[in-house]
Amino acid sequence: MSWEYRGKQGPYYTRTHKVNGRTIREYIGAGLPGQLAAAEDEARRAVQAERIQQANATSEHIDALEASSKALDGLCRAAVETELYQRGFHLWHRQWRRRRRG
Repeated sequence: MSWEYRGKQGPYYTRTHKVNGRTIREYIGAGLPGQLAAAEDEARRAVQAERIQQANATSEHIDALEASSKALDGLCRAAVETELYQRGFHLWHRQWRRRRRG
C-alpha cells in the first residue's frame, strides 16, 4: 500500500495483499481514486492500531490481576503449610502425611 513512481509519470497508488499464499499487487490509480484508496487504507490501519492498543491494555490489566492473584496464592499456601507443619504433618511425594511417632 504505497504511492509509487515509475519513469516520468506521476505517482500512482497500489495495494498489496495475499491470495492463496501468493502476493497480489492491485493497481488503484493516480489522482482522486488513488487518494481515496490511500485515505481508506490509512483509516483501516488506524482502526486496527486502536484495536491492538485496546487488546494490549486489556492484556496488561489481566496480567496485573493475575500477578496479585499469584501473590495471594503464595501467601495462602505458605499459611497452610505453616499450619500443617505445626500440627505434625509433613510433605511426602507431594502429599501431606501425619508424622509417625516412634
